[in-house]
Amino acid sequence: MAFFWRNKALLAKLETTYGEDSGPTGALNAILASNVTLRPMEGQQVTRENDRGFLGARPSTWANLQISLEFDVEAAGSGTAGTPPAYAVLLEGCGFAETLLTGAATIQDSPPTPTSSPTGDFTYTKGDPYTGTVARTVTLTCTNAGGSGVATFDVAAPQVEGLAAYSQSAVLMTDAMPFALPGGATITPTVGTAFALGDAYTITLTPARADYAPISDSALFKGVTLYLNVDGTRHALLGARGTVALRYSTPGYPMWRFTFTGLFSDPITEALPTPTLSAFQKPKVISAENTPWFSLHGVDQLPLQELEISVGQQVEGRHLVNTRAVLISDRNATGRAVIEAQALATFNPFARAKAGTTGAFAIVHGTAAGEIVRVDAPQVELGAPDYDQSQGIVTWPLGLTFIPTDAGNDELVFSIR
Repeated sequence: MAFFWRNKALLAKLETTYGEDSGPTGALNAILASNVTLRPMEGQQVTRENDRGFLGARPSTWANLQISLEFDVEAAGSGTAGTPPAYAVLLEGCGFAETLLTGAATIQDSPPTPTSSPTGDFTYTKGDPYTGTVARTVTLTCTNAGGSGVATFDVAAPQVEGLAAYSQSAVLMTDAMPFALPGGATITPTVGTAFALGDAYTITLTPARADYAPISDSALFKGVTLYLNVDGTRHALLGARGTVALRYSTPGYPMWRFTFTGLFSDPITEALPTPTLSAFQKPKVISAENTPWFSLHGVDQLPLQELEISVGQQVEGRHLVNTRAVLISDRNATGRAVIEAQALATFNPFARAKAGTTGAFAIVHGTAAGEIVRVDAPQVELGAPDYDQSQGIVTWPLGLTFIPTDAGNDELVFSIR
């Protein structure tokens, strides 16, 4: 009987107790994966170094057994902004903490932020949530002095990341009545002291999303049970932890590349499960239309050919008396971008690399809520630039190092919107 490599199913589920099989099922925990590589038995062979009066091989015993598994997953949204993507368990297993932001949390808490020392004041309750996909700071400027039902405001938000500026004039503020903000958001104000002409306030609007930021507290690292069933033979990785890379290359789909290490368990014969994969969304091809934003060191819309971001978790088994675990012991996030060469007056990577200058980084793939995968990094250092060409056009391959701020655990944030 022949077994087919394509007849396989991958399942993943977070563990309640580290290293204990969480029992993933095809109906609830299937992963849509490709380019799977399994190393089903890794460890050390401990040889018996005895001399027996003749030449020849010596017997050995396997120790510290573990399993490694690598695979790709398409980088797509969840279908609904603020809902975790179907592959969220994998990001959490790679040392990332999940934060969900939806509904009223998309609007800044009351009160608004005064921009100077206004005469008037107001509080508000939150109404309809913000439905935009980019964070916006909205400024309310009083254009007609007075109290509730008299005061009017200009409501404005500047252009940001290709999103057009927002401007509405003479918007009346009345107690207990909805007051419109950009992106469908509303607040219901309660006016205190009457407003003077020119009083100004800001309100921040934040997209609904699932954010994944790295962590450094070993107590917070989660373990994952992974099953890979190869045409009826099931391999289980227990207490698995991993690292991940995100790759963009035109033409193609953005892809996560996950590499997990788990504690060994004996393979068993088990029927190939029927996976339910409906939560996985169809990805968008990388293109100018579908990948609308790329910014490096404050220079927007650099022509990008390739990008790879590697989180660089150091994952290793620890096998001692009374200790059997897979640890994440360090992290060094790096990457590589290939961009079209620019006039040095526009972007000079040589000077920036030489000076050790750091700058912000952002890339957005997808245009509509529910399909967006965004990466933000506050401090990226450039490696020594190189030269290459594509279709006769000069390109610069650039090394990237993602450095945390003094706050820590912020060198990369994956945002699914």
